Amino acid sequence: MQVRTDTSQMLLQLQARDKVLDNNQQKGAAQQIVDLTSGLSVQASQRSVFDADPLFTPKFESIARYSTKDVYERRDVVKTQAVFETRAVYEEQEVLETKVVGTKDLSTVASIDEAGIKRRAKFSISVGDGSTAVVKFNSARKITVKVDGVVEEFRFGAEDGSFRLGLQEALNSIEGISASYTDQGKLSIEAADGNSLSIFDIKNSPLQKLGLSEGVTHASVVGYQQAQIGTERVKIGDEKIVTGSENVKVGTKQVLDGYDRELTGLERVDSATAIAEILLKSDQSYLKDLFGAIEASSELEIVQSP
Repeated sequence: MQVRTDTSQMLLQLQARDKVLDNNQQKGAAQQIVDLTSGLSVQASQRSVFDADPLFTPKFESIARYSTKDVYERRDVVKTQAVFETRAVYEEQEVLETKVVGTKDLSTVASIDEAGIKRRAKFSISVGDGSTAVVKFNSARKITVKVDGVVEEFRFGAEDGSFRLGLQEALNSIEGISASYTDQGKLSIEAADGNSLSIFDIKNSPLQKLGLSEGVTHASVVGYQQAQIGTERVKIGDEKIVTGSENVKVGTKQVLDGYDRELTGLERVDSATAIAEILLKSDQSYLKDLFGAIEASSELEIVQSP
């Protein structure tokens, strides 16, 4: 079968014919033709929009729409700082000593008389620029020390060695003086802090009886030592400390924002072929009734193929 038709005229005829049809199958086929011819009429109205043959319809496609967004992550903010410790600062210093050692053994001396010292004999002793002390042998059992007008008494017993202990106690009462005895029992007098030591007879020369000599003795270097003179901060390394946090950009990602309807081209619609397919599926008796009124019309020609 071949179908040649004018669409708009055929639409009107089919709509009119459909009103008198009461067969459901016939009505269905007629409705398909009406829908098809209606679509063709719409295509004709779109001709000015697409500037194309009304037998072509626009073809659309849904296109995903994306945007690029930055990707961040939280990271610690780290600072490097120096690590210090406090250390002692030393310097090498001379070890000074001012010492006078007697020549007589006083281990067994119990009194002034046994020492051979006359009563009221006296001598002076001073350390550096300090005050002068006067040591006086008052009696057989008493020694006095006078410094800046102040007198202090030191008494001792009659036993062996008592005189030696009394003399040591009297000398140690003087500021800056350290008195002791050697293993041989000899008197040793030392001035503190490396100061000079001055010893002189005043009356009846008691120094000779003690094995000492008059004069000024200055400090001498007897060795060296490391002396702390202060402290200092010394860098011993570095350490990392966290001072806070920050957002750091680590890359980007594609994010779906939505979809856009995009014209992708035109699609051809073969109206004659479409109508023919509908008619061929219909009841042949229905075709004769459907097109009987317009079969002779120049606007519709149905040709039955052999």
